Amino acid sequence: MFIFIDITQLTKELKRLYDVCIKCRHNRELILIKTYRCFRIFFIPVWHWHEKYYIVDPGCGATYQISEEDAILVKYEKKSINACQVIEAHQTTLMCLGCHKQLDQDYDFCPYCGQKRK
Repeated sequence: MFIFIDITQLTKELKRLYDVCIKCRHNRELILIKTYRCFRIFFIPVWHWHEKYYIVDPGCGATYQISEEDAILVKYEKKSINACQVIEAHQTTLMCLGCHKQLDQDYDFCPYCGQKRK
């Protein structure tokens, strides 16, 4: 008999919303995500810990960690993203808003679908 047990890092998209990015100040679709460590048995989540909440702007690549309280308020549209207390900010890879493929920082247009980056 085989028992499949693992511990993995999971990411869950909580909400997509339109707001102004804190970094680039463009009004665009931002993504509220939750990351956490998860213990699974037979691929069924049993226990999770180390939860972190982020606001991601796929257009400029900015990622901001926010508190759980702020994430809940943003999810239910009780608070604006710009009113959230940023815990940590960093730059991730850029993604095309049209085809969602990874872009280089130097590109003004997506080489896959031709959409303008900004």
